[in-house]
Amino acid sequence: MNYTLISNPPYNMKWIVPPFAQIQPRFYNCEVPPESNANYAFVLTALEKSDRCVFILPCSVLQGGLKQEKEIRKYLIDRNLVEAVIICPDNIFETTSITTCILILDKNKQTTTIEMIDMREKFEIEIRKQNGQYGGDSHTKRTYKKELKTFTDGLMQEAILCIKERKTIEGYCKCVNIETVKADKYSLLASH
Repeated sequence: MNYTLISNPPYNMKWIVPPFAQIQPRFYNCEVPPESNANYAFVLTALEKSDRCVFILPCSVLQGGLKQEKEIRKYLIDRNLVEAVIICPDNIFETTSITTCILILDKNKQTTTIEMIDMREKFEIEIRKQNGQYGGDSHTKRTYKKELKTFTDGLMQEAILCIKERKTIEGYCKCVNIETVKADKYSLLASH
């Protein structure tokens, strides 16, 4: 059966590498993620269990990082598992302004390209009411408005179409051959 796993794991958290991690199926033939950052531990665990995975992660997973993280990214690209990368705008979450991305992985991918989409300027502003939760009566009894950047259904359908049709649109998306990504030191941040 072909399952899709969707995850927004906690970002950049520390974890304890289990004993004999290298012989576990999720890390077999691959680096074990560093104890200082579990982002790729979530990714590799999900890939062990599902054919297709969609993650919301910090953009730091797309380039740079510690030696183990670079090797894991290389592993994912060399095995042609990365289907698409969508760069999201900042301020899409209520609790952090960190820049995030959507990373789509597929074990049954039919192409040798990666669709890279830059949606940092493609969003709608949504105003949400927030109730104070901490800081005494003056804070907890107040309601305030907060602006967040969101994707409309139309914007998401546009991105999905670009992935399906492997489109290149100047300043928005680029269909990149994995050989080009390898030549660019395995960076998953496309320059438009």
